[in-house]
Amino acid sequence: MRESFSEEFLLFPHLQAWFQRLRDLTRHAQTMLQTVIVESALDPFPLRRSLLGYGKRSFFADLRAGVTVAMLSIPQGMAYALIAGLPLQYGITCSAIAAIVSPLLSSSRHTVFGPTNATAFMVFSYFAAYPHLDRLGMMPLLVFLTAALLIMGAFLRVADLTQFISRTVVVAYVTGASILITVNQLPALLGIPAEALQSSGHPIITFPGHVQRILTHLGHSEWLSIVFQR
Repeated sequence: MRESFSEEFLLFPHLQAWFQRLRDLTRHAQTMLQTVIVESALDPFPLRRSLLGYGKRSFFADLRAGVTVAMLSIPQGMAYALIAGLPLQYGITCSAIAAIVSPLLSSSRHTVFGPTNATAFMVFSYFAAYPHLDRLGMMPLLVFLTAALLIMGAFLRVADLTQFISRTVVVAYVTGASILITVNQLPALLGIPAEALQSSGHPIITFPGHVQRILTHLGHSEWLSIVFQR
């Protein structure tokens, strides 16, 4: 009994030192987090700077710009939704909501809002790798997680890390994505039915796989569609 009591008595200082060390680490992490938040200085409503001196002339200029961008964004959003494998209205809705909400929270006048070819390609690649998932049911969760990560990245200034990415990497990524997107849309251009493409039974997400699938099903293509599209 005395030996067990003495062992517990000896362990008590070690536990106390461990808790003190944990408390110091927690305080240090809290101080670092407060420093990052203060230095980031995110403006919760940056639009007020643009509203200063806003008049009739600026309104009509923005109206013309809005109509021009809408004429481009509607078909562009539909195309990006098709690339992502989603219904066309998803692309239009994404463009409209981004154009309405994003200017309220953006501090830059040169920011791209709405769907892009890169985001559409990443959504398509993810769901192509996991075809058993409910694509439409998982989209709200995917958008929520993306927004949470973007907010966290804004506070931590993750965008500053992009200056360490070489131009070669960026060009290679954009080139590879554009080639894969083009090959993925070739069946629609050639008029190959989706039923014939899905007859293999397994998803294809690689460039050689897409090329092999197209060459295998060239007999199902409708050459009249190619002639009229030209």
